Amino acid sequence: MDDHISREREFWDAAYRRRRMDVTARDPRMLGLLYELEPCLYGWDYFFQLMGDPAGKRVLSVGGGIDGTALWMAGLGADVSCLDLAEDAMTTTRALAEQTGLTQRVHCHVGRCEDMTFQADFDIVVARKSLHHMHLPEALLTIRAALTGSGVLLAHEPVCLSELLSRVHRRVPFHPDYPVIDGERELSRQDLATLEAVFPRVDVHYFDLLTRPSLSYVASRLGLKKALRTLGRVDYHVIKTIPWLRYLSSSVVIRAANSGA
Repeated sequence: MDDHISREREFWDAAYRRRRMDVTARDPRMLGLLYELEPCLYGWDYFFQLMGDPAGKRVLSVGGGIDGTALWMAGLGADVSCLDLAEDAMTTTRALAEQTGLTQRVHCHVGRCEDMTFQADFDIVVARKSLHHMHLPEALLTIRAALTGSGVLLAHEPVCLSELLSRVHRRVPFHPDYPVIDGERELSRQDLATLEAVFPRVDVHYFDLLTRPSLSYVASRLGLKKALRTLGRVDYHVIKTIPWLRYLSSSVVIRAANSGA
């Protein structure tokens, strides 16, 4: 486990060192973003629609790296704690909070989600492309403990419900510019079942058939980047109409509630 943690920390520290930060960015959520096409996708929009207005909320962001989403939430009036394995990422997030006058609202911690000891401290836990890196049963228990009785986990994660596709993904890169550590996997059917075993209510929304990373890359190279959001919206509604297509989707947005409401 220690070797795995060390490899993860070194990989993500190196990945974030290569990112150039622009504190004047119009949208702070872009800061530290490693997959540059993500804001062009409908799943991105849907995730933030589910979140709603974070003003006045106590939020924990787990595995956010250089956490532009945390800075965005803090700028809207949330009190945000960030937790990440990558010490360099937390150092940069702290520096960006200072530069943008948000030090009173952004609190950075280095560590594993699985080792958290928070107890009913947060209204929302945010996990953006981070749960699939964790030992999920252990991480979900600490996340649920960190939430208030009415708290929710919001996650945006890669998913693969097909074992055949999963084997393909282990051999073919997601995207030429998509950072993937050796041994990285997507959430599976078993992982979603684990979520449902831990949380009283879990809503899973499926995305990205035509806008999966490999096809999005091709579309962007053909100058069709602006069409990705529309294609993603079509994906979402087609999957809702024909549920078995979720087995071909490549990402999910999850809302897991600490109560059945």
